Amino acid sequence: LIEGEVTTVMTSVSYSQIVSPNLIAAATYDLIYLEGFLANPYRSVAAGGMLVSERMPGSRLRSALLGSVRRYLPRTQTTLIGSYRFYADDWGVLAHTPEVRIVQDTWRGLVVNLRLRWHHQGEADFFREIYDASNLITDPYLTDDEKLSAFDTLTAGIKLAAPGAFLCLPGLLATVRGEASFEYARQPSDFGDAVVAQVALILPFAS
Repeated sequence: LIEGEVTTVMTSVSYSQIVSPNLIAAATYDLIYLEGFLANPYRSVAAGGMLVSERMPGSRLRSALLGSVRRYLPRTQTTLIGSYRFYADDWGVLAHTPEVRIVQDTWRGLVVNLRLRWHHQGEADFFREIYDASNLITDPYLTDDEKLSAFDTLTAGIKLAAPGAFLCLPGLLATVRGEASFEYARQPSDFGDAVVAQVALILPFAS
């Protein structure tokens, strides 16, 4: 029987600034500390021609800084959103995530949201796909977790949102809001490409 405990402490600080009537800038800093059993008890690592249990550090300090800018163009009723996130931890993982979005108001309340996101990550200091026999003695940590490897992910998506009035629904149904989204993520072969689709219906209630 493998048992363990993990303690997580998180601190987050955010700041936003109205630069002009149509421009908003914001920044967020997250600091997360984990301590305890951080290994996956179900993961085995190839080392020296055999499978051994994963060995991970007993603590992890993670930090991330996110900056974003939102610009509204009244003439075309378009909102442009740009953001960049930098991530680093004491396991040696560094990541960069820029993202751009375009939100376009169209006729009769239909809103079109386009999204493009790129994530680039470097591997952890102790990550290996395969360890040799000497690593069993010299290396205190062993892992082949794909989430700690170096990889790139490109995500593109579209989201449509409209009230019931867009379909000429009468009365209260005109205030019902429908949303549909579709995203495609191009990922490394270890993860496999992903498709995410979602449909939502928002119903208003009068108090």
